[in-house]
Amino acid sequence: MSDDEISLGINGDHTLADEEEEKPKELKFVQLFALGLALLSSATSITVLFPFLKFMIQDMGIPEKDAGPYVGLVASMFMAGRASTSVLWGMFADRYGRKPPVLISLASLAILAPLFGVSNTVAMAAVLRFISGSLNSIIGIGKVVANEIASNCPVQQARAMSMVSFAWSAGNILGPGLGGALTGVYDAHPYLPPMAMVAFMCAVSCVLVSIFLPETLQKVENRKKGSVREFVKSWKQMHPVIVYCVWSLQSLGATELFNLWGGTDRALGGLGLSPSKLGLVQSVTGVIVLISASMLQTPLIVYWGIKKLSILCLVLVVPVIAGMPLLRFVGDERATIVAACVLFPWFQLLTSITFCTQFMFINNSNPPETRALAQGVGMSMASIFKCIGPIVTGSLFAWSISSAHAYPFNFCFTWYVQAFFGFITLCLTLILPPTIDTPQNA
Repeated sequence: MSDDEISLGINGDHTLADEEEEKPKELKFVQLFALGLALLSSATSITVLFPFLKFMIQDMGIPEKDAGPYVGLVASMFMAGRASTSVLWGMFADRYGRKPPVLISLASLAILAPLFGVSNTVAMAAVLRFISGSLNSIIGIGKVVANEIASNCPVQQARAMSMVSFAWSAGNILGPGLGGALTGVYDAHPYLPPMAMVAFMCAVSCVLVSIFLPETLQKVENRKKGSVREFVKSWKQMHPVIVYCVWSLQSLGATELFNLWGGTDRALGGLGLSPSKLGLVQSVTGVIVLISASMLQTPLIVYWGIKKLSILCLVLVVPVIAGMPLLRFVGDERATIVAACVLFPWFQLLTSITFCTQFMFINNSNPPETRALAQGVGMSMASIFKCIGPIVTGSLFAWSISSAHAYPFNFCFTWYVQAFFGFITLCLTLILPPTIDTPQNA
């Protein structure tokens, strides 16, 4: 790959490292903190149920061997709801501002999360997750806000988008940790405590956002409005969205698979870990990824450039996904947990950095007047893929352990499918144009 491909200047001779010398205006910590906590809370609400959802479904009367599809169905409903409204939320944010939909999202999660914790039927759980997803717009609008706070400066954009990726990934990791640690604390409703914690986080975030996060939408007279039809016809704008969608399908599917497979009895091909043990792995993963990402993510983006770093992460992560089934052969439970605390954090760290670069791909492929629309379309499409991911993953895994399938169609098969989608993401990233590293400021 040539140096031109990782440059950030329009003429191919201006890198992020060069921008450091310009000493742009520093980002305000309080603004990033409020936005980051909102993103953290939203991400936590998505993944908190992963360690206990299988057991929750079984408590509703579904046998363990048949639980996979139901687990996938409930897990996917949040993304189905988000897919149905993301474009509308983007249009709303373009007209009324970025802040109102973020506040609506946080308030709705604070109300709906405890209700999910006391669900006693699959239908009730699925409906509540769908409504939660349909009222959630934080991640799409949050990426636009981060970009606008950074004033389109490449270095500050890297820092702000790193914060978005960091907060979202932290929530993806914190959620399962909370879910595993707090499940069963309250005997009458064993799944209420983790969801109550999510509600508390969202309520606090709502207050902080209302006080500290500024409205970043600038009113411009006669600004050209973006068209969904024109956007989807443009390969330049859709290409980064497709990359993000395929990786979203893989990453959420793999995260759900780890918890589903990890909680399955060893006699059926799983790791046989309890919710608390799965929560331990997720908690250790969270600490490792949070420290590593906070130290490495922005410097790596500044040094390597967005596209080159994304390719490097994907080259490294595909073998990790394909090698995950090796945990089954490590030995006793203690050795399995130790090995998982090495392999799974590496997967999550690479996933976090990859998402960060993809967020920047979408922003950089659009001028300001279509940026919110791009994020809306991207979130809607990615949510569809994330909706499909858990359903397909759960169904494939249930099929793989339902009979005595020979290798590679045993429990390893679903992991290899996940690795295949990672490889597709790598191929799509390789053909992105060199200009994808350059923010469009006009």
